[in-house]
Amino acid sequence: MDEYDISAIEKLNDSLTLSGFTTNPKILSKVTDPWDFVDKLFGLATQEQKVFVQSYESDAENIVEEAIKFSNTFAMEKLVIKIPLSLEGLKAIKYLKNQHPEIQILGTTVYSYTSAIAAFELGVEYIAPYVNRMDKQGIDPFREVDLMMKYKKKMDSNTEVIGASFKDVEQIGKCAEVGIDSITIPAALLEETLNIEVVERDIENFRNDWANQHDTNYMDVKK
Repeated sequence: MDEYDISAIEKLNDSLTLSGFTTNPKILSKVTDPWDFVDKLFGLATQEQKVFVQSYESDAENIVEEAIKFSNTFAMEKLVIKIPLSLEGLKAIKYLKNQHPEIQILGTTVYSYTSAIAAFELGVEYIAPYVNRMDKQGIDPFREVDLMMKYKKKMDSNTEVIGASFKDVEQIGKCAEVGIDSITIPAALLEETLNIEVVERDIENFRNDWANQHDTNYMDVKK
């Protein structure tokens, strides 16, 4: 889930099987105490869930330093470091995978099949293609994601492809059609995909239909 509202995260986490919680500098800029928020996410996460924390740095040396600091601060088994796929980011990933293979990495800001291949070859655990941002750049995101998934299958890779940056349900559906592994989206868009508002309206209608015809509670009919 890609969300800054902790109450929305808690509500959906109580009802759904979520794989984890993603953060980035934009999300953290919306909360009063960023690292308290991250601590809360680690507190919510089970052993099966991941918390994705993005590097803020832009040069390889500082990205590596930050990644090691994060790994010493948070629960290693839950932590995934997000590193943008610039040349410096790729350099940092290469170093970390060679020297600190225990650190889990997501290659983020993926705008093309070729940059995804670079991350695949470095052995990252996850990559995140930016679907709507690709679309804004005039790139066909669904073709790129399709090529990523075909490459993954061909190479029998364990890297998980997590779609990010979605505008609407239609984009999510098109990514599902090409077999993307998973997605990360805000709470409101997640509820929209589940048609929660429509379902809750139907529930209320069902209750009203019963109440209009019967004076007893639904469970009191047969005793």
